Amino acid sequence: MGTTNTLVTEIITTIERDDSEISIESVPTQGAKEPRARYNPRVQRPTQYTRVKIANPAGFGVFGLLKSVSRGVIQVLTTIHVPIRCPIQITIAGCRPASAEAFYSLQRSSVCHVGVVVSTRRKPTLLVGELAVIQDLEPPFDGGRGIVVDVGNSAISIFCKTEIESGAWVRIESNGWILFGVVREVEPTNMLGRRLQIHLEAAFPADGEATVLRSNPLQQICERRNEGMQIEGDI
Repeated sequence: MGTTNTLVTEIITTIERDDSEISIESVPTQGAKEPRARYNPRVQRPTQYTRVKIANPAGFGVFGLLKSVSRGVIQVLTTIHVPIRCPIQITIAGCRPASAEAFYSLQRSSVCHVGVVVSTRRKPTLLVGELAVIQDLEPPFDGGRGIVVDVGNSAISIFCKTEIESGAWVRIESNGWILFGVVREVEPTNMLGRRLQIHLEAAFPADGEATVLRSNPLQQICERRNEGMQIEGDI
């Protein structure tokens, strides 16, 4: 574990020094809306959520940091090239390993930008009424617990108290799954919370037993809501 943490620390240091693409744009175009900062090198993304390991059957292995997950493409930052167009295994922090293939590995200064596609896109088993842990992967990295109130083919709605903005890239853990997605809409429901509409980009089975358990009060609220009562009247 100590060796892994040392390697990840070295990767972070290298990325912060050499990768200008992940810094905040400080001079927006006149009249344009200032873009949301994807990453501030002075404020590190929590590595317990973004640590990545890539390996292949030939014995190759490298640690990296998760940059983004979008439309099924996993972008990873590493310090060395990753073999492309051959089977690899990718393990994202907290997730079970997944079979995948790297389709590009671009060197920029001393940082490699690697694009990975998993072999099989998994459809998570999510249940209305389950608790969910949601973590904002953008500064200021807010996180907290909520409850799943709706599930679609590629979307999920979560009621929570955590202040997360529309457009945020988030990590969700629920019912033994870890999900990555983008908050499309934030709907205030009352003074105590808000409903987040999240578009799901990828899902992975969690490594080990699910850490998010049911909470009877929240489950009861959701059940009463499904019977026609409003959450606002219960909280």
